[in-house]
Amino acid sequence: MSGSDPDEIDPRLIPLALGAWASAWWGTSPAWPGALGILAALTLAGLWMVRRGSLPAATALVGVVLVCGLAALARHHQLVTSSPAELASQHAMVDVVVRIEGDPVRHPRRGVMPESTTARATTRVIAGRGDAVRQRVPLTLRASGELSDRLASVAPGSTVRLAGRVAPAQPGEHSAAIVAVRAPPQLIRPPGVGSRVVNRVRAGLHESMGLARPEQAGLVPSLVVGDTSHLDADLVDSFKATALTHLTAVSGTNLTLTLAFLLTLARAVGVRGWWVRAVGVAGVVCFVVVCRAEPSVVRASAMGLVALAGLGLAGGRGRGLRHLCVAVWVLMLVDPWLARSIGFALSTLATGGILWWGRRWTDAMAIWAPRWLAESIAIP
Repeated sequence: MSGSDPDEIDPRLIPLALGAWASAWWGTSPAWPGALGILAALTLAGLWMVRRGSLPAATALVGVVLVCGLAALARHHQLVTSSPAELASQHAMVDVVVRIEGDPVRHPRRGVMPESTTARATTRVIAGRGDAVRQRVPLTLRASGELSDRLASVAPGSTVRLAGRVAPAQPGEHSAAIVAVRAPPQLIRPPGVGSRVVNRVRAGLHESMGLARPEQAGLVPSLVVGDTSHLDADLVDSFKATALTHLTAVSGTNLTLTLAFLLTLARAVGVRGWWVRAVGVAGVVCFVVVCRAEPSVVRASAMGLVALAGLGLAGGRGRGLRHLCVAVWVLMLVDPWLARSIGFALSTLATGGILWWGRRWTDAMAIWAPRWLAESIAIP
């Protein structure tokens, strides 16, 4: 493949991206059956590449698998040997100081399970079994009853102190332990300036939907900034029943629209060269911050940054697949637990499908329809 045509699909990096994904998936919850399966697949892929005369590609595949797998394994080891994980194995009572990292999510009553609230947090200090340790690892907070409302009212970015009983997290989960909250959270430090700005933007979106029906008021923030904290439970069930759950979360389309607006505006006011890239990078960073780094947002943002790096140098739709593969590699190193995210998998596969088939279907339909109409039909 010469690669001279910017619209020509280049699939050579796909095996490396899949290898990085598989090794990161294994490294976040290592087990011998998974290791043997990956080893077998790696051996077959390597032999196939060597037989086709692609020894450098086979060597690169082995290197990517080893690097991503070992990096994920090291992160997993750090998590399971942390102080919260050790206390969780004893189901100990603890006092913790944590920073709330995302919007608390309410869960409706299900059968005998009461209404509850969960929140992602990062430890600052954890005390239990007569010892206190300063350590930063991810935790999952869970509260029910009256404490559910108290936890739900804590603003993201706040540092709080609370007490509870710790239990082990599920295998493969990006959390050292689950804390069942047993005492109301006590505010130690309010959100910083950046967190307050983000919280205000997201709260403003909710306020703008104040006159809408409850279903619409909860759905629009989910579509725009990925805020699912106010989604109606029945609406979520309806989306699941119709296989449209992916629509309830922000996706790469939002980033595409944001970048299209920013770059068009930048060029209109005379911005050129590397400054165009700077505007794009700033837009991606702001987008991720406001959307609180959901898996689909992180994937889309990484791909957008890689694409911006090649802006004006390696343009063309055919380069998109290479951008996607590079984005997968980077993300498997930065956050290997994304390999276990269904949302990330669906988002990545959807992007790959558009890149692989979108142009071909558009060309086929453009024979009997205007090209703008063909593109509007082909992408969905």
